[in-house]
Amino acid sequence: MTEQTDRKIIFITELIDQRLRKEKEIEYYEEQLKIIQSKLQTLQTERRLTETILDIIRNEEEKLNLPDVDKRWLGKGI
Repeated sequence: MTEQTDRKIIFITELIDQRLRKEKEIEYYEEQLKIIQSKLQTLQTERRLTETILDIIRNEEEKLNLPDVDKRWLGKGI
């Protein structure tokens, strides 16, 4: 083999190695994205539930007759 052929072989193997590293990196980040999306969905569901509970409390505040309720939690006051 000539020196030029050796360089071409080395260059091609480096490109192949680089491609494999990039593919593994993409797989890693795709998996991380799935985890983050799942956590985000859970948090959004929990937030909606909390908002629903707060709405119920706001709507029923007078009926409950709880003068000691901290109005900040109901979105009123401070």
